[in-house]
Amino acid sequence: MRTKVFLLLALTFLGNSLGQDTDSGVSRGVISIDTVEIHPSLPLIVIKFINYKHYDSDPEYFRFARVELFSIQDTIPFQVIADTTMEVYDVGFADVNFDGYKDLRIDAPMTLSGINTPCAFHIYNSSTHQFEASAEFSSFSNIEINETDSTIYSESNWAGRHGSHSFRYKVTEGHPVLVEEEYDEWGNYSTKKLIDNQLIEVAKGTWDEQQESDGQWYVYVTREEFIFGKIRPTSRIKKRRVDHPPSEKDREFYEADFTGRFLLMSKETISYELDDKKQVVKQSCLQEAKNGVWILTKESIEIVK
Repeated sequence: MRTKVFLLLALTFLGNSLGQDTDSGVSRGVISIDTVEIHPSLPLIVIKFINYKHYDSDPEYFRFARVELFSIQDTIPFQVIADTTMEVYDVGFADVNFDGYKDLRIDAPMTLSGINTPCAFHIYNSSTHQFEASAEFSSFSNIEINETDSTIYSESNWAGRHGSHSFRYKVTEGHPVLVEEEYDEWGNYSTKKLIDNQLIEVAKGTWDEQQESDGQWYVYVTREEFIFGKIRPTSRIKKRRVDHPPSEKDREFYEADFTGRFLLMSKETISYELDDKKQVVKQSCLQEAKNGVWILTKESIEIVK
C-alpha cells in the first residue's frame, strides 16, 4: 500500500486515544490501519502504523514512531515495533524468505539519484509469532521477489554514470545466497555467477579511450567470456571518435550512443574449441575498415592454455 492512500479516517476512528503532538513542528497520529493474512492457518493480523510527521518534509514520506500488531480478535497488541527512525516511503508485506509466512517490508525514500528505493524486512518467526528485524534481508534496493524459483533480485542504478549494480539471491533454508552479480558502468561490465560454491566471473567487458600520436581519440572495446575453465577474450574493437555524422561511404562503420559518435576502425573476433587431444584451440580473425569495406588483414590459429 502506498503512503499517499493511507486511511485518514483512522484518525477519526481512534479519536483522542492517540492524540496529536504538535510540539516543535511535529505531528503524531495514526496514518494507516490494515488487515493482513500472514498465513492461512493464523488469525488475521491488524497492523496499525503510527508516525511522527515533520511539517516541512515531503507529504509522501513519514517517520515511524511505532508499528502495532494485533490479532484480529484482540485489542492489545501482541508486538510493537517502536522508534523506527528511518524515513519511510511505503510499507507492505511479502514472503521474502519463502517459508510460507508474510514478512513486514519497509521501503525508504528514493536515493539522491531518484531511481533507487532501499528496503528492509522484519521476518515473521512462526515459533515466537513475532516479526524480527533481519540484517541479511535488509540490504536490497528496487527489489523483485520471484516465488517461482525462490529468488530475490536487487538493483541499484546510477543515473549520472550510466550504470547499474545488481544482485540475484537464491533463498536456501531461509537465507539469501548470492548466485549472480552484474556490474555495468560506462561500457565496462562484469557478470559473476555461483559455480561449484564459488562466485566466478563469466563475462567481462572493458571500454578504454586514449589520445594517440595523430591527435585523434580512439576507443578500445574488449569482450570476454568464461570458456573452457577461464575468462577469455572473444572480441576486440577499435573505433575513432568523430564530431559529425559520417559520409555515405562510411555509414556502415558509424556508431552513436550515450558516449558519443564513432567510426569503426577494426574488429577482431575470437573463438575457441577443443581438439582431439583436449587442447584449447584459439582462432582469431582481424578485419580493418578501408575505403568503405571490411578487409581481412590477419587470421591465426594457436594452442592456448
